[in-house]
Amino acid sequence: QQFLELQERIKVLKEKNVGYAATKDSATATKAAKLELERARESQLTIIQKAINEEMVRLNDMIYDGERYAPDITFESTKTGNPKYRFKTEADGGTGTNYKGLIVFDLSVLALTQLPAVVHDSLIFKNIADLPIDRIMQVYNQSKKQVFIAFDKTDAFSDVTKQIIDSTTVLELHENGGELFGWMWAKKKDSN
Repeated sequence: QQFLELQERIKVLKEKNVGYAATKDSATATKAAKLELERARESQLTIIQKAINEEMVRLNDMIYDGERYAPDITFESTKTGNPKYRFKTEADGGTGTNYKGLIVFDLSVLALTQLPAVVHDSLIFKNIADLPIDRIMQVYNQSKKQVFIAFDKTDAFSDVTKQIIDSTTVLELHENGGELFGWMWAKKKDSN
């Protein structure tokens, strides 16, 4: 009886050891797979970062004749493994430079991906100097993909910008009958 009980106990312990070893091997395999995934993600982010930064330099050089720093994006991993990014223009953190950097980034992603279009609102142009605006308009105009912009007060900009806007305008909105649906949404209705 005692022999049979010990034999059964040994059998149970052996099964537990096999299960433990399998669990240990599984944990090791999981850890290795996570490490491989992290390395693959870092590798892909490095490739993406390099392509975007090269395109941003190319576009920025078109805008500033190579005389100003281009924006730069850097992808990193946090302690939790989630990616984060840093986006800045060396030696210039001004509002106009930040908005120009956004435009250059968007146009870079547009050029490098299957995205069919980019949309920019008039707000981002307001703090950028006139010469860069002229050059940005030229870059927009050369794009093989669609670029939609809302642009206010064309008379405040140079002839180059006005000409590009005039020749490419598809829809122009204004008060007194030039609203999208023929009336202004925010205007109070006449009580009569």
